[in-house]
Amino acid sequence: MHCKALHLSSSQYALLLAHCQTPVNKTMEERMGRGVPLFVEPERPEEVVERIVYLLENVKDIQRILLENLLKKHGDCEYLEKYKKDGKIDVQTFRERVPLITYEDIQRDIQRTAQRGKHANILCCEEPVHFHQSGGTSGGKLKMLPVTGSARETLVEYFVMIDAWFHMKSTVKRTSAGGIGMTFFFGGDCLKTPGGHDLLLVSSWFVRQSMSAYRQTPERFASPLEVILCRDFAQSVYCQLLCGLIRSAEVAMMSSLIISVLATAVTFLQENWEELCNDISTGKLSARITDQKVRRAVSQILHTPDPELAAKIRAECSKDTWAGILTRLWPNLRFISGICTGSLLQFVDHFEFFTDHKVPVVCLVYGSSEGAIGMNPYPDAHPNDITYVFLPQMGYFEFRNIRDSSVVDISDVVVGEDYEFIMTNLSGLWRYKMADVLKCVGYIHSSPEFKFLGRENTLVNVAQEIVHEYEMTLAVESAAKLHLFAGAHLMGYTTTVNVKSFPGHYVVFWELQIEHSSAEGEHQEELEQCCLAIENSLNEKYRADRNMGTIAPLEINLVKPGSFSNLMQQAQATRCSTQLKQTRTYKPDHPAVQFLYSAAQHKFRSSKALTL
Repeated sequence: MHCKALHLSSSQYALLLAHCQTPVNKTMEERMGRGVPLFVEPERPEEVVERIVYLLENVKDIQRILLENLLKKHGDCEYLEKYKKDGKIDVQTFRERVPLITYEDIQRDIQRTAQRGKHANILCCEEPVHFHQSGGTSGGKLKMLPVTGSARETLVEYFVMIDAWFHMKSTVKRTSAGGIGMTFFFGGDCLKTPGGHDLLLVSSWFVRQSMSAYRQTPERFASPLEVILCRDFAQSVYCQLLCGLIRSAEVAMMSSLIISVLATAVTFLQENWEELCNDISTGKLSARITDQKVRRAVSQILHTPDPELAAKIRAECSKDTWAGILTRLWPNLRFISGICTGSLLQFVDHFEFFTDHKVPVVCLVYGSSEGAIGMNPYPDAHPNDITYVFLPQMGYFEFRNIRDSSVVDISDVVVGEDYEFIMTNLSGLWRYKMADVLKCVGYIHSSPEFKFLGRENTLVNVAQEIVHEYEMTLAVESAAKLHLFAGAHLMGYTTTVNVKSFPGHYVVFWELQIEHSSAEGEHQEELEQCCLAIENSLNEKYRADRNMGTIAPLEINLVKPGSFSNLMQQAQATRCSTQLKQTRTYKPDHPAVQFLYSAAQHKFRSSKALTL
């Protein structure tokens, strides 16, 4: 559908902007109460799609008006007050005086906001309605981020747009009509800030936003709501798998916010399928489930013994290979959904293996704890080809060129250049460095189209070299694809440095799944080639230092199966998000590094000289 771009006055664009943040046909309260944004298709999705196209055609003007309105609304807050010129702050002053910041720069301001409660007016002039806690994916650090009412309404509207676009543009979506979903979302805890606001993970907000939809249409989901809301991660995932297996013929979709959570669920299935089969065979729930609400809810599904189904599951799970296991256990599975770009791309290979390349992986959203950002305009695209466009009413977006550090707004990015994304959101984050590295690959209407490359976080260096997280991520994943021996699949990895030895060196922890009975130690040559390939993919400074001997050869440590799943469960137990992405880089003194060293079974390195 194409909408002709119109030339409107500033006041008309302001009205358009207000309209874009207003729900379609229903009041926000009605729609939030019904849970529409997350699981119920919009009543008139074609109208929402038309609006999205209009937004993409008028990005520059909408962004300008959004920033003008934000500065007008919040110009008297404590944070912006110090950057005013002649007592005022306009767009030009904002660009000239307000600095680019990281979380650490405003952490104390956020803490003060959380402590003060109402009328803080520190970072903005709108009171937070709650706080999000990040999932610890930025180097393992947890962050607390305010969410205003305006931001919450925009986030709700964002999911309406995503659902409408998927409904109208996806062939995959239409093939799954009539089936049920295994949705691996977890409610988690809701804490309180000193000022009395709710503090919860984004995934927890997501689930709570969806509760009405669960209650109104429980037939669309494999698990009862009590299972989703269970605070114990292991009990929740066990029961979600159990319910999904019992209703296996009906399952058409598996989803989670982040694809790594689904990978954790598959690992959990590998470790616990015999116990699950016993429950199905006897019709009795395992004693490991101690949450009484969960037991009562699951008993409504596990109400009679089914030894025939249990025997089928045993037969599939006990085979020598788990290739195609998901389509063998869930024969009507049509698609898998979850964020899977950047460092999460490795999990796509897992699910292509687990589905025997028969089921597509769909990635729709580009968002973060800081706010909703953009969407995938081609929902049926393979994850390797996924790109994103930014929705201009979600925040004010700027981009720092990786090559020369110049900062431009969204309408001035150049095709082919790499950028760090900078966000001004609706909750008081001003020119906030997201550390996401994006490549502009083209334009859709007047909106740039970006490919997500990874994170710009710098690893702890050994000899004053600079290796960025996204650089290491690309190197590791490329080496695994090109040089891993047949039948081996990379299930998880992370990187650190060893500076206790001299000279220091980089350490990459790998977890492999091997289809056949061969041991990792039998493939020393291939794994040493992987080490060499990773190093040859890093920057010239690293390669020169390595050849000079100021950096020792990189080391791959192979950890025992299930190590990364156990690491994620430990993170959940210490209140990192159950939707946790695998952190790609750790400082050497981080507890996760010590855990992975203890799980290491084999070490490999190559002493060959690197290519310069």
